[in-house]
Amino acid sequence: MANATGIDSGKRMMIGIHELSPGLNARKHFDELKQKELEKSIKEIGVVQDLTVRPDADGFEIVCGERRFRAAQKAGVKELNCVVRKLTDEEAVQIGLIDNNDRDDVHPMDEAEYYGMLIEKHGYTVKKISELLKSKSVQYVANRLQLLKLIKPAKEKLWKGEMELGHALVICQVPAEEQKGLLECTEHDNWDYKSPKELQEYVKTDIMRKLKGVRWDLEDAELLPDAGACSACAKRTGANTDLFGDGGTNDRCMDGECFAKKLAAFKEKKLAELKAAGHAVYAISESSYTRGTGLMDANKWEKAKTTDADGYGIIGDGEKEGDYFPIKLKGSAAVKAKTAPPAEIKKRQEERAKAKAEKMEEDARTKALHAGITEVLGKVSGEWSTAALRMVADAMQATSGTSTEEDDLIAAAMKLKRMPRSDKDIEKLSRKQLLIMSLGFGLIEEIDNGGEDVVEAVCKSYGVDIAKLTKNAVKEIAAGKQAEQEAKEKGAAEEKSAAAAETEAAKKHSESAGTIGGVGVKKGKKRLVSPMTKAIHAEKAAKKNAASKKPAKKKATKKKPKKGKK
Repeated sequence: MANATGIDSGKRMMIGIHELSPGLNARKHFDELKQKELEKSIKEIGVVQDLTVRPDADGFEIVCGERRFRAAQKAGVKELNCVVRKLTDEEAVQIGLIDNNDRDDVHPMDEAEYYGMLIEKHGYTVKKISELLKSKSVQYVANRLQLLKLIKPAKEKLWKGEMELGHALVICQVPAEEQKGLLECTEHDNWDYKSPKELQEYVKTDIMRKLKGVRWDLEDAELLPDAGACSACAKRTGANTDLFGDGGTNDRCMDGECFAKKLAAFKEKKLAELKAAGHAVYAISESSYTRGTGLMDANKWEKAKTTDADGYGIIGDGEKEGDYFPIKLKGSAAVKAKTAPPAEIKKRQEERAKAKAEKMEEDARTKALHAGITEVLGKVSGEWSTAALRMVADAMQATSGTSTEEDDLIAAAMKLKRMPRSDKDIEKLSRKQLLIMSLGFGLIEEIDNGGEDVVEAVCKSYGVDIAKLTKNAVKEIAAGKQAEQEAKEKGAAEEKSAAAAETEAAKKHSESAGTIGGVGVKKGKKRLVSPMTKAIHAEKAAKKNAASKKPAKKKATKKKPKKGKK
């Protein structure tokens, strides 16, 4: 047995084959046919290339050349030429990685598992592996690593060569439940997606769903609490640009089941909101054929303005699923809607009335709280130091999200025309103004964050009755709505009156246009007519009279009497 200690690094020597053992090699899969060819070659001409090894406790660990070692064992070789190098684990891993990269027959799954080991055990990144390999891009390494996510049956088919690598690289991009279906498809002779490119197109259009333009907020973590926000989800192309390249700029969801659940949750939420607002809601389709879907086909509705609408439609299928807008019903659907049972009509009216009442109550509550804050700020006094108050006021102003109206409310309590914004303006404020400013921002922030009870408690401590203010606010809002309705009715009446006057004027103009030259005009029940018209009428009357009477006798002409007659 060769003594592994004391050997100079880089020394070439013969080592007994029984002293050698496999190391951290990327290759775990060895093609049987190719191994037999190599074994035959070794029997004929020997091992041409030396193995690279490093010393270990039991002899020598193979760094490069495990395939030659295995073939030599089969060929009955007793010793092999080796280059001995003293290497750390990381150096041995790097040399093995580069050596295997130069081979063209390493199985893709071998590569995937080796890259995975480097990341898990040695802390490598995809970028670092790519840099070491030089000839392999970041996307190539990421694609190989993605093969580790293949379900077991898919891995087995890939190991055995029963599935193309191109198909495997597409299938591994989708969740396990989707992989099973795609794998079953590949087993059929009449499969539509023969090439990897065709399969990739199918996955992009039918499984991965575009996130740009979805109906819900991608930051909303409450829509489907178990899934969380789409923007923070790892199951989208934008979360792995190493794998999908430019896919991140065209972000797609890779979990079709989760996407469908979110879309359904959004539609349910929007349906509840529209109904709560008192609207009739219809599940519609842009297709003309919807038999068996429960959706109203495109022939029975049309988009409409809110004022003319019979309700809202929510699209239930196709690329625009989840879109909603006011619609007007057509044909039998319109008749059915207009002849709804009295109970249903009453129910809709009650829902609308309830929604309006709740909205009014909410508005009154907010208005009352603002009025309460105004009263509280008017009673402020305190013993804080000016520096402390300035610090708190400055911090509250910087972090608050108040509206212009709320800023004006606080500024008015401070007896200012506008809210101070700059540090210089804040330095000019009195201690009382600083306290008003701090407390005002704090109370309004509580309202915005749902802490109305806290605000009410503070108001109460200052002797402000929120319940009373709420009643006053309800009266004011109701009076405002009444005035608005009266103004609307008055405007409608004025429009109607103006339209009637315009119609009458047009009628008069039409009658006037009936006389010759437009000269004739009405005055009471008599008509004033021009002289020319009178002359024409007189001539017509004369002719008419002449036609109705016998013809007048012709005037006798003097003739000489004939002879023989008297």
